[in-house]
Amino acid sequence: MTNSTLDIELLEGQDFELNLVLESTQGRLDLTGCQLSAQIRESYAQSAPLVATLATRITDARRGRITLSLAERDLRRLWERPVHPRTPVAYYDVFITSATASRRYLVGGRVLYTALPDAHQRHAPVLPDYAVPWWMDGRGEREPHFFAKGIRAFWQRCRYYLLYPLRQADPLTCAEPLLELMAWDRGIHRFTGEPLTLFRKRVKYAFVNARDAGEVAGFKRIFERLGIGWVDIHERRPNEPWDVITIELGDGSLAQNQLLLQTLIGHYGRTCRRYRFEVTFPLKVRLNHGHFDGSYQMIGAKL
Repeated sequence: MTNSTLDIELLEGQDFELNLVLESTQGRLDLTGCQLSAQIRESYAQSAPLVATLATRITDARRGRITLSLAERDLRRLWERPVHPRTPVAYYDVFITSATASRRYLVGGRVLYTALPDAHQRHAPVLPDYAVPWWMDGRGEREPHFFAKGIRAFWQRCRYYLLYPLRQADPLTCAEPLLELMAWDRGIHRFTGEPLTLFRKRVKYAFVNARDAGEVAGFKRIFERLGIGWVDIHERRPNEPWDVITIELGDGSLAQNQLLLQTLIGHYGRTCRRYRFEVTFPLKVRLNHGHFDGSYQMIGAKL
């Protein structure tokens, strides 16, 4: 598709990725030697404030295949706005620059926002849908239809503001400045490069993690809450010093969560103990099975 409109939907708390195939009237668009650029702005106007820049990648230049992606951490300013699900919060456009430095518009459209329902929204009363008589449903007399729709949108906004204080009391959904205040109050420090979602979990489970620290089963629960995966803890092994605690985990878990593991050990580790990591490489074993049967017969003889 080229010179067309396509709406994209961003889900709160998740990274965005979209694969497109660009076509023209002559067929697939050849992108050999071209460069792509994509931006999200507050409106269609090119002079509108920039919200974010989409990462673009040409996956197949001859067949016109491209990929647009955006990390969740680059969209925080979108989530701070009090909007409703599937509400346009911005607009995006994709341009191509050829080898001759000519710039051309390819595709664009609205950016829709979808918020994940939290516990407060699930337990709050649901607003009833507006209903007008069939002769005022917008096909004939439009004024009552739009008036009822506007009133319901107003009460949806009021419902959002009423739930806003409850949402700010939860570390998983509160604003980032308030999250840092909660982290300071609970003694949690954000390490370099820590994702926001992981930092929210550490703040939320700070009290229960402090309670579980100091025992093997509790330490395993701490790793499980933070999504590290399979882990096993060994202490007082034969032929090893008594103060050495070995943490056994997979190779991928150690590589992806090295700073997190060091932070957890420094925060919840036991006093006068040394910690060692033991990496386990899981191997997939395939066992073949088959059906077999048999029969037996016993004949007795008596003299």
